[in-house]
Amino acid sequence: MEALDKLLSQINLDAFGKIPSHARLAVGPLVFVLLCAAYWGTLYKGQQDKLLAQQGQKQEMQRKLSEVKSIAGNLPAFQAEVTELERELTKALKQLPVGSELPTLLSDISTLGLESGLDIGLFEPRPEVINSFYAEVPIDLQFVGGYHATAIFFGKLASLPRIVNVNGIEMKIKKENENVTVLEVRGTITTFRFLEGGGA
Repeated sequence: MEALDKLLSQINLDAFGKIPSHARLAVGPLVFVLLCAAYWGTLYKGQQDKLLAQQGQKQEMQRKLSEVKSIAGNLPAFQAEVTELERELTKALKQLPVGSELPTLLSDISTLGLESGLDIGLFEPRPEVINSFYAEVPIDLQFVGGYHATAIFFGKLASLPRIVNVNGIEMKIKKENENVTVLEVRGTITTFRFLEGGGA
């Protein structure tokens, strides 16, 4: 605006009036073009740039508002999903004892074998295998017992609330007669424990 005022102040209108009319008709459009150019350069272009910038900001804010409205509209679904995931995590963690519960679990497994009528010869935990948030606890197992007692023991293992896997079991008949088949069983069972704090 100051540049336009400065330009207008420099125009001598008295001198313009002394110019012959045919020259004034020729110069008039040129002056008009110069005034328009000055207006464009000093006011209009700057305001247009500001307007475009503000329109861009408005579009960005409208996009963010749409995202927020979308999230707010789906909030109950998100909350339900989080609740379900927490429930599943709690259920999964119940199947993995923490360190303080592991000795009780091992004792329970040994007791199951005795209650099933097995003669436990070896029940020895091996070093743990550490994974991201849990540790595998392999246990060397050797026992002697009847066929039905062995089946009952493995059935009880499967029904434990904790995860217990049976691996590499070898069975051989130790004694067999008309009334009973006695098996000698060797192998490994593996249980798991939750690593509190995500490791060690």
